[in-house]
Amino acid sequence: MTGNADCGPIVHIRICAATFGTAALGAAKKPVAKKTGKATAGAVSGADVAVFQRALAINALPADQRNAIVAKAGLDLELSIAKLSGLEQALGGPDAARAALQAAWAPVGADIAAAKADVVAPKAKDPAAPAVARFSVFGSRSYVGLQTTAVPNISDGLFGAENYIALTELVVDHGNYLAPDSPELGRRIPPTGDDWIRNTDEGAEANFTAKHTDSNGLSTSLVVNSTVNICPDANGVFTTKGTAKITVTLGAVGQIGTIEVNTTGQLDDNASIASSEFDYRMQWSKFNGGNGEFVDVSGHYVPGVRRVSKVTRTGGTATQALADEAVDVGARTALFLSDRLNGAAKRGWESGRCVVLQATATPGPTGLKPGETSTINSYAA
Repeated sequence: MTGNADCGPIVHIRICAATFGTAALGAAKKPVAKKTGKATAGAVSGADVAVFQRALAINALPADQRNAIVAKAGLDLELSIAKLSGLEQALGGPDAARAALQAAWAPVGADIAAAKADVVAPKAKDPAAPAVARFSVFGSRSYVGLQTTAVPNISDGLFGAENYIALTELVVDHGNYLAPDSPELGRRIPPTGDDWIRNTDEGAEANFTAKHTDSNGLSTSLVVNSTVNICPDANGVFTTKGTAKITVTLGAVGQIGTIEVNTTGQLDDNASIASSEFDYRMQWSKFNGGNGEFVDVSGHYVPGVRRVSKVTRTGGTATQALADEAVDVGARTALFLSDRLNGAAKRGWESGRCVVLQATATPGPTGLKPGETSTINSYAA
């Protein structure tokens, strides 16, 4: 350590074995073990490779084009299910059902914009913890990741789920700003209610809910949950999960849809995603029980290796056209959700959130005088 008349002693620190690539993140060089279990035989088989090729092509389009296609496909699937569930008839026929569903889902766009604003620039305080804002404690701090809070045009539940899952990136961004001793870490913020986020040292979770009932009694409900483990394990593997539950009812008539996506990714030595695969399952059934599922589709995707998208089973009234439609929509939605969840996790580890430096002093003098030096070793844990 040398002296400086203006600013005092200058400390020289030697960093040993502190690597900030994937070694610091715990990544290994071996790839993710490939899954070899065969898909269960289903009532109807999907053309697996073609399904994912179509999904990849659509997801690669400019956002406006892609969103228009996806929103229409999601609404069309809901209407196909509505024909079986009795909802179409209850709403007055195909055209009336389309108009009613579009109008019923529209308010979800405002909910998504409000949730985005709460995560980015929260205002309301949590009564149980006055020092903690509804979703975060940015205060007057500038937020470099600020995104537009424009109201998205939501016309169906699956497209709404996609928009909510996309907010996971903002939730992770917020956690990247938290100090290690922040009272928010590990806590559900706010502690009660349907909308909440939670950041920990190793990941983030978010839950968003939108429920609306129009003047005619048509009710829509969307519950979306996302979990990202941002810190890879010792082998460089990370995982993410996204789920959504969609309910549309008019009195005792209606339908329920669910989708779940589980992703496993592998990092390379540069902390980039070397490979990623996912499993998904989407189901649609009657709201009030009855004959059980209309359609149950699932799939497993490994880029360039194995692509399987299939119908596990269909109800007695489901058609081949509905089965094919469900396979296409399910694969496309799962691919998008997996991509956004992976992106959220990446924002976490690239922030340095997974790196913990442990400093130890080497044996030497117990006190330093001007002109003396000592070494501090710092190890990435």
